[in-house]
Amino acid sequence: MSAPSSGREDTGQRASPRGLPTGTPFGAQKGQAMPEDQGKLPEHYSSIRERYPDFCAALEALGTTAREQGPLDAKTGHLIQLAGAAGIRSEGSVHSHARRAVQAGATPEEIRHAVILLTSTIGYPTAAAALSWVDDVLERT
Repeated sequence: MSAPSSGREDTGQRASPRGLPTGTPFGAQKGQAMPEDQGKLPEHYSSIRERYPDFCAALEALGTTAREQGPLDAKTGHLIQLAGAAGIRSEGSVHSHARRAVQAGATPEEIRHAVILLTSTIGYPTAAAALSWVDDVLERT
């Protein structure tokens, strides 16, 4: 006897133990392979993912759904997410979205400009910190 269909088209994605899609790998764009030097997940994220696979699958599915709901391209989406990450001083998220923006075609100048534009909103110290985190990523690309 086969499992009941979820009504969703088979996309070839992995599924969690409860059948939730896990989405694209952390740091990869939908339909793109992860660059060789960036395929390793941060240790803390990997630990959470191992302990809470259903939670992470749902989180990744939310991200995929949000990206597919509107007309923004991946580059613009990651620049927006980078801005949000900078605003909450999330170094890991700034790293992730800077890396993912590069993968989506953003230039280093576009990424830095996105952060500089935030200065009047989030303040110079926060923008400067975010620029240093962006540089961590851009110096490795």
